[in-house]
Amino acid sequence: MQDTKRIRELMRILVVDDHKLFADGLGLVLHSIAESVQLIIVNSTQSALYEIEINPEFDLLLLDLNMPGLDGISLLTSIKERQALIPCVIISATEDIWQIKNALDLGAFGFVPKSFDCVQLIDALNHVLSGNTYVPTEIIKNINRLEEQQVRETNKLVRILSQFGITKRQYEVLKLLAKGYSNQKIASTLYLSKHTVKSHVAALLSAFQAENRTDCVRQAREHGLTS
Repeated sequence: MQDTKRIRELMRILVVDDHKLFADGLGLVLHSIAESVQLIIVNSTQSALYEIEINPEFDLLLLDLNMPGLDGISLLTSIKERQALIPCVIISATEDIWQIKNALDLGAFGFVPKSFDCVQLIDALNHVLSGNTYVPTEIIKNINRLEEQQVRETNKLVRILSQFGITKRQYEVLKLLAKGYSNQKIASTLYLSKHTVKSHVAALLSAFQAENRTDCVRQAREHGLTS
């Protein structure tokens, strides 16, 4: 009874999902256990931003990630920029661990797969309303694996850059060289002078003992520094 009471104490919930059937079904689930809940259901992030602008006093935001136009990540970014204090739970069918991690890093309090049943959903929401985060164990394991992989790749990159004596700024120039950017375009992109870019390119050619820019990029790819 205590878990249900937590839901009943909510005044306003914003549901953002472009699948109207799912959004309406979610609304029915919440109303079935708490008739006093005020639900506002919208089918786009633009509509959600409008609702938040006119009255940001929401107790909970239930958000899908994959939507046409501005996606859920864009909405989370906007909410963070506005410093709106709205507890958010992602309810999504996505299996993209990068996307889920990004949402959590942007401040989402939880992630609930759309495959969950009503009991699991309510349990997850009550967990968040108690001041905790909720992420399924398997998702946490996958995020941990992803972070460990990132650390390994970063350490490998640092070792290779150190091996060739390439600075962080030179590496930024190298990545743009690999995209075929001219010195002028690199300068504009990195807010550097053309002369500075020319010096960085010369240093890269020397580091790889390359004959020209093409050869420099080829060697960089062979060492895993560019894609």
